[in-house]
Amino acid sequence: MKNYMDMQKTSLISEKKGFSYHRMIFTYLICCIVGLLIIVTVFNGLIEEHDKQLTNEICTLISEKMDTSIQYISTTVDEMSTLISYCDDNSFEESYNNLQKCIAESSFISIGLVDNNGKLYATEAERYEFEKWGLTDIAMNCKNVTISEPYRSSMTGQLVFTMFSQLEEDGKRKGAIFVTYPLDEIQNMANTDSLNDQTEIWIMDGYSDNIIRCSGSGFLIGSWSNFKIEKQKIKNIKEYEVWENSLRSGKYSSAVNYTTTDGIKYTQVFKRIDFMPGWNIVVRIPSLSLSNTMQLFRWANVAFAAVIIIATCFLLIFTHIRETAEKKIFENLSTFDPLTKILNRRAFEKISAKLFETENSPECSFIFFDVDYFKQVNDNYGHEVGDHILVKFADALNSVFGDSGLVSRFGGDEFVVLIRGGNKEAVTAMVEHFAEKVKEMRIECDNDFRLHFSAGMATCPQDTDNLPELMKCADNALYEVKEAGRNSWKWYSDK
Repeated sequence: MKNYMDMQKTSLISEKKGFSYHRMIFTYLICCIVGLLIIVTVFNGLIEEHDKQLTNEICTLISEKMDTSIQYISTTVDEMSTLISYCDDNSFEESYNNLQKCIAESSFISIGLVDNNGKLYATEAERYEFEKWGLTDIAMNCKNVTISEPYRSSMTGQLVFTMFSQLEEDGKRKGAIFVTYPLDEIQNMANTDSLNDQTEIWIMDGYSDNIIRCSGSGFLIGSWSNFKIEKQKIKNIKEYEVWENSLRSGKYSSAVNYTTTDGIKYTQVFKRIDFMPGWNIVVRIPSLSLSNTMQLFRWANVAFAAVIIIATCFLLIFTHIRETAEKKIFENLSTFDPLTKILNRRAFEKISAKLFETENSPECSFIFFDVDYFKQVNDNYGHEVGDHILVKFADALNSVFGDSGLVSRFGGDEFVVLIRGGNKEAVTAMVEHFAEKVKEMRIECDNDFRLHFSAGMATCPQDTDNLPELMKCADNALYEVKEAGRNSWKWYSDK
C-alpha cells in the first residue's frame, strides 16, 4: 500500500510540474544520446562498407592475377596437346619420350600421357600419384583443359596441381596429356609484398573444408588448414554462415564483417577463381588495418559532441537551479498542508480518486478523525498551542498509518486516513495504538491537559463501492460517535 500511495503522490507532484527544466534537460540528453547513437551507427555502417569495398578490391586484384597465371598455364598445356595431336605418326611412347626432354628446361614437375584405355605413360612415382589421388579418372573424362585440386606430391613434398588436356586424331579423342606444376606457380600470385603482414589470403575449396594459406603472419605459407577450425573462432556466427553459404553455392563473390572470440574485428571477402573450378580466393584483413584513421576520426567527433552536450547541460542546470527550487516550494504548498506537512484535502481527494479509477471497488478502509473540543484549546491556550497540538496529532497519525495508507488534513481539526487492504481487526488495532499515542500528548502550560478524539470508520466494498459514499459512511459513523459523547471511534456497519 505504501509503495502504491508513494507512487500516487509522486505522480500528483509531477502533474503540477508540467514541462519542467529537469524534463527539458532529460529530453535534451535523450535526443543528444539518440543522435550520437545514430551518428555512430551510420559511421560504423560507412566504415564497414569502406572495409568491404577495399578488401573486395584487393581480392579482385589477386583473383585476376591468379586467373591470369592459371590461364597462361592452361594455354601452355593446351598448345602442348595440340602439338602432339598434329604429330600423327608418333606413337604414345615416342610422344612421351619427346616430352621428357622438356622437363629440364620447364617450370613443371612432371609430364606424361594417358591413352583412351587408361594406360599411363609416366614414371613409377607418377603412377603412384595418379593412383593415390584418383587422377586417372580426371584424365579419362577431360575435354578441354581441366585442373585437379591441389594435393601434396610424394615426389617433391610440396603442394602441386595437375593440368589435363585431351589429345585428338582426325577429330576424335585418342587420349590426354597431363602436366604437374608446383602450386607456387599460382600461390605466389596471392603473396604481394605491398600488403600488410596481418592480411591473410587463402585458397579455399568450395566443396570441402580445405584451406591453403598463401599470405599472412602466424602460420606457414603454403600450409593446409581446416575451415571448421577457423569457424569456431567466430562470434557473430549467423552472418558468417550466410557468407559461407554464398561460397558453397558457387556465387562469384561475397563479403562479411565479423568479430572473433579474442575481440578482433575482421573484414573477409571471397572471389571465385574462374580457371580453377570449385576454388576461391579468400582475403581476410583486420578492420584496424583498413580504417584505423576513420575510427579515430569517429571517436574524436563523438568525444567533441559529448563535451558540448555536457557543457550545455551544466549551463542549463546552473541557469535554472534557483527557479527550480522556487517551483518546488510552490509545488509542496499545493500538495501538502503547510502546518502539518501531510497531504492537503485537494491532493488527498485526487490521489484517492485515482485509486478508485484504477480499480473497481478496491478493498480499503476510510477513517474520519476529529480532535475533540479543539475550539476550546484555541480559546483557553491560544492558537500557537492549538497549532502545536495539530502538528503532534498529524505526526502521530503519520507514524501509525503512514506506512499503510494516505494521511491528510481535511481542514481545521479534521483529519482523514485511507488504508488499502486492511481488515477491520487490523485497522481497529491501529486506531487503538494511535489512541495510546494521543493520550501521551502534553502541553507545557498545563500538565493536566488530556487530548482525545472521535473517529468514524467505513470499509469498501462492504459498506459501499465508491469513494464519495465511503467518505459519507465514515462521516455518519463519526456523527454518531459525537452524538454519543465523543472520545471514541466506531465502524459504520456497527449498529
